Amino acid sequence: MNFIKATNMFKKITPPLIVLAMSATITPFTFADDFIISTDITEQNGGDILDGDDIITITETGSVTINTSTTRALRADGTFNTLINNGTIETAGTASYGIYSNDGNNTLTNNGAITTTETSSHGLYGRDGSNTLTNSEEATITTTGNSSTGLYAREDSNIVINNGTISTSGSGSDAISADSQTGADDNTLTNTGTINLSGEDSYGLYAFGTNNTLTNSGSVIMTGSNSLGLAATGDLNVLTNDGSVTTSGDESYALGAAGNSNTLTNNHLISTDGAEGSGLYVLGDANTLDNNGTIETNGESAYAIYLEGELNTVTNAGDITTTGDYAYGIYSAENTTTNGTISIGNSGTNGAISIENSGTISTTGDYAYGIAALVNNSTIVNSGNISTTATSTFGLYSYGSANTLSNSGTIATSGESADGVYINGDNNEFLNEGTITTEAGTGIYTYGDEQTITNAGSITTGGSAAYGIDVRGDSNEFTNSGAIATYGESAYAISINGDNNELTNQGTLATVDGVGVYIFGDGNTLTNTGTINTGGQYAYGVTLEGSSNTVINNGTIITNDSYSFGLDSYYEEENTLINNGSITTNGERSYGISSDTSNNTIVTNTGSITTANTGSHALFIYSDTNTITNSSSLATSGSEAHGVDVSGDSNEITNSGSITVTGSASHGIYLADDATNTTITNSGMISATGEGGYAILGSDTTDTTVNLLAGSVIVGEIDLGGTTDNDTLNIVFNSDSISNSTLAFSNVENVNVTGDLGVGIVTNNGIITLDTANETSRSSALASSTASIHNIARQRMLANNKPADSALTAALELSPSMLYQEQAPVFWSQVFGGSLSHEETDTASAYDTNHLGFTLGYERDFQQSRMGLMLGLVNTTTDSTDSFENTTSSFYTGAYYSKKLGWMDISSSLLAGYATNDNKRYVNGSETAKSDFTSVYLSPSVTASSTYIVVDNVEIRPAASLDLTLAQLSSYKESGTTASDLDVDSRNLQSLRATIQLATIYHFSESMNTSFTAGISALNTNDEDISLSVDGNSLTYSADNGTGTTPFVAVDFNMVDYNDFNISVGLSAGSNSDESYTNGHLDVQYQF
Repeated sequence: MNFIKATNMFKKITPPLIVLAMSATITPFTFADDFIISTDITEQNGGDILDGDDIITITETGSVTINTSTTRALRADGTFNTLINNGTIETAGTASYGIYSNDGNNTLTNNGAITTTETSSHGLYGRDGSNTLTNSEEATITTTGNSSTGLYAREDSNIVINNGTISTSGSGSDAISADSQTGADDNTLTNTGTINLSGEDSYGLYAFGTNNTLTNSGSVIMTGSNSLGLAATGDLNVLTNDGSVTTSGDESYALGAAGNSNTLTNNHLISTDGAEGSGLYVLGDANTLDNNGTIETNGESAYAIYLEGELNTVTNAGDITTTGDYAYGIYSAENTTTNGTISIGNSGTNGAISIENSGTISTTGDYAYGIAALVNNSTIVNSGNISTTATSTFGLYSYGSANTLSNSGTIATSGESADGVYINGDNNEFLNEGTITTEAGTGIYTYGDEQTITNAGSITTGGSAAYGIDVRGDSNEFTNSGAIATYGESAYAISINGDNNELTNQGTLATVDGVGVYIFGDGNTLTNTGTINTGGQYAYGVTLEGSSNTVINNGTIITNDSYSFGLDSYYEEENTLINNGSITTNGERSYGISSDTSNNTIVTNTGSITTANTGSHALFIYSDTNTITNSSSLATSGSEAHGVDVSGDSNEITNSGSITVTGSASHGIYLADDATNTTITNSGMISATGEGGYAILGSDTTDTTVNLLAGSVIVGEIDLGGTTDNDTLNIVFNSDSISNSTLAFSNVENVNVTGDLGVGIVTNNGIITLDTANETSRSSALASSTASIHNIARQRMLANNKPADSALTAALELSPSMLYQEQAPVFWSQVFGGSLSHEETDTASAYDTNHLGFTLGYERDFQQSRMGLMLGLVNTTTDSTDSFENTTSSFYTGAYYSKKLGWMDISSSLLAGYATNDNKRYVNGSETAKSDFTSVYLSPSVTASSTYIVVDNVEIRPAASLDLTLAQLSSYKESGTTASDLDVDSRNLQSLRATIQLATIYHFSESMNTSFTAGISALNTNDEDISLSVDGNSLTYSADNGTGTTPFVAVDFNMVDYNDFNISVGLSAGSNSDESYTNGHLDVQYQF
């Protein structure tokens, strides 16, 4: 575009026409009434001039030929004349016109053929305004001289129409023109026919003035340079193309306006082929440009739509296609004019325009632009389709400040170094809710400060170093809630180069061989609540180069190839890396968080970091004076993959979460040889279970301090390295924390133990602590199950010793006896179960015991007494969450006996059992020590009771009983842990339970009753001490012996003698400060 010529491109003002009344060869004018020319003549009007209200007509057989200059074939002076050519008019002299009107309100019509051949010779010419000039359908006007016009109207309110064909070939020659020295207003210029312009500087339809209307619904064809199809100079003009406008010369425009508040509309077809051509072109302010049709440009540096000025509005709802290099779909520039020179303004206070594309813009040349705006304070909206296919092109280009840009449509580039959106300037806003796709360029490129960029749509790039978003500048705000994907090598989803920028990712960032987010600069902040997924070697989720940057990950970061990092800080100092979400690496030598040569960095993990391959560390810190904090989860599964890998001076590591490594030669925390003055404080879990792995492995030559606070769980050994340094291990035990744990250490020069160890073993190279509930719970569990079995026999005997005519009553814990009556033999079965919960003590964790059993029995009368035999199975499970789980399967047999002695009933039972025990003891929260052993037990019981009838249907039954249980447990050896397998000696158990109770029985009928029982039981245990050893170190500790009393209640329901079947069901519950229990039973017997 020739910007210097652009301001003067529109029409020169034609000088006033001088009409000669006579000449050396012209007869003086005479005025005549209407006349008709039907023959060939060669002088002006045959010597006659119309003077008003007259008509002159050239018939189809008539013709006028002019061979002299400044001559008119037909002329009218005055108003309301009508001049019609149905024949032929030819002029061959300079400034000679075909039909001429010297005054206004005349009608000039050509229905035939008019030809002019010299300079400044017009076909139809009307002066003084309000004239009507018409070139009818089938009519032709041809000019070949320079500065010659087909239809030319002067002054205001003219109507100029071409329905036929107008052809001009001279330079500066127009088809239709309306102007005056000071401007022609309110003119209507219409072309429905064909206009052919072959000379340079020629216009199809042209108006100079205001409120002019130019309309083309026909065809305008221009082949010369610097030509325009429809053009207006002035304000408030309306230019409309409903037909076709075609240019092939350089610097030629289809529709153009120089002025303010003009409206240019294309509803059909515009095509330009020359260099620096334009479809719609305006210079000025507050203009409106609309394209609802098709605009095609094929030349270099061509513009489909071009505008310079302020407050202009561009709307494209049609199709725009450019094929030349340096071509633009829509181009806008603010401008100021000084001495004829146009310069691009950048004050930020002028140049406001509006561009809206809801149609299609397509470019195929190099260095081409879909939309280009060199403006300030403007609005650019794309809701349509923009595509470019060549090198170094732009879909949407903005150069200026305080602009508002948005894309809800599609922007696609396919050439190398072709960007989707380019924004250069300050305080701009861009919102993408649509689709941006590039094959070898950046999706969005911004250069400037304090810009606001939002992506809520999708951005996809291909090609090497093709970024999704490239931000360069300071104090910018960027938010991604959409999807950004890059597929090229070293292609970043988001790149920030500058200081104090704020970036928020709420969407998805995906790279095949690149970086999720790259930040170069100081004081930048990145918050990720979405997903960042990278592929390819040396690919980073987030990487920093600069100081005082902050990265907060609340979402998900995944890397999938080797030598890749989740979060990385490289060079400079005082960065902050925070992970509250999830970081996963899957390749070799890939790190969750890395800080390399970046001192004074704060690394905090409250989320999860997982690595899954060789040499891949969760945290990799190789710099000085860093602060590393983990309060959640670090996990690695590859060989030589450490939870925390540290090198450098004066680093501080704090772990209150979990660090878990499972691969060979993988360490929970690894300190390199130059990791000097490192301090490790742990109150969480550090676990290394792979071969050759250490929970903490220190350096051979540097001083290290390890603080193990209460709550610490260490799986694996601590080796602080060497004997020439001065390492310190501080261990704090808390009696409130009860667990099975093992701490093994070596090469520690100073070991300090504080707090209450509880039950444990201290050796020169380790400490083992035990949850005593694993062993002390065995007596309670056995007493609970044997009590349920004794109650089975007890309830049967008490029921047999009832007064005459009373109903059966069975209680869960104890049931009162009843008066003895002879009974038939009985086979019976019973299902029983119970649950006991024991509270935590100083050395034992809380635990639960549940048992479930089944019994078969037979009983009969024997010498005024009742006796029976029984056998059964009972399964008992005792467990404490995260501490142990013991399962006992027991087979038992027994006998029971009942005898009435006066006012008192005596019943007794004897049990003998054999059990297998499977045990699991959980160590350090990650290892399981397994063992199994056998045990035998013997348990006698005796009960004394009486039954009293209070009133009809109501009885009371007091009772007292004693249950003794003796058991022997065999020794056992554990397996399954690295350094915590115990050898436990055999030992004996003894428990004695005493119970007193009172039952109230209500008889609904002879065959149905219910009972309610209240009582209290006391359990005393007197077990032998537990003796064990581990790796030659012995420990003996006391069982949890003592006496506890428990009040209880029970309810039973009995239905007897129903088709020789008796059914009984019951439930009991008891509780004290140390334990609570619930037992139940279901009894079915058959009498024969």
